[in-house]
Amino acid sequence: MEKYKIYLSYLMSLVLISTIMLISCKRNFDRIAKEENKYELTTEVNLKDSSYSQKIEDFYDSGKEGFFNGEADVQIYYRIFEQPDTEKAILISSGRTEAAIKYKELIFDLAKNGYAIYILDHRGQGLSGRMTENPDMGYIDNFQFYIDDMKYFYDHYLKPENYKNSYLLAHSMGGAIGITYLEQHPNDFTAAAFSSPMLGLTPSICSIVEALVGDTPEFALGESKLRLRGIP
Repeated sequence: MEKYKIYLSYLMSLVLISTIMLISCKRNFDRIAKEENKYELTTEVNLKDSSYSQKIEDFYDSGKEGFFNGEADVQIYYRIFEQPDTEKAILISSGRTEAAIKYKELIFDLAKNGYAIYILDHRGQGLSGRMTENPDMGYIDNFQFYIDDMKYFYDHYLKPENYKNSYLLAHSMGGAIGITYLEQHPNDFTAAAFSSPMLGLTPSICSIVEALVGDTPEFALGESKLRLRGIP
């Protein structure tokens, strides 16, 4: 009986501590003041307005799009949003499975703040070419290709405009690409910002990835060809 009393005491203490923590968190959140939207960033309220959302769509459609030949003759898709008389530009390096079209809202907000924006779809995703016959497989046999593609994009499209300041904005896998790029070309950008950069894999995942090593490209474990609902 004494043993159960001790357990009950521990349980009550845990409940009390948890309650105090939850109350403290609520109070802290209640004290957070509403910040001024001085950069005129798009808000949830804005997106509920169909006319505002259409402005984002129209601006994205106004971007200059095209392709260039990347390493191993893979076509790389890009979009450029020029700004008259600006001295600052941002190159966006997107994450795994992402494409330029996912960044419509961000591109719109950055443009409102006076930036020219340059974005490319990394090979194996978006509208860029693939290195396998299966378009659903985001495969690459040499990570350096990502860096070389971005370097070509920078040298032939962004650099000739002679911006006073050029920035790199990278997310997830795009962060791994961006960090490697900066190691090899440290003087191309004035500054860089990374959102959840892919800086490595945990040991357990590394062991699983090793099972995919071979001469034939394969899907990651648990992944398969994309199937749309209603289409076999």
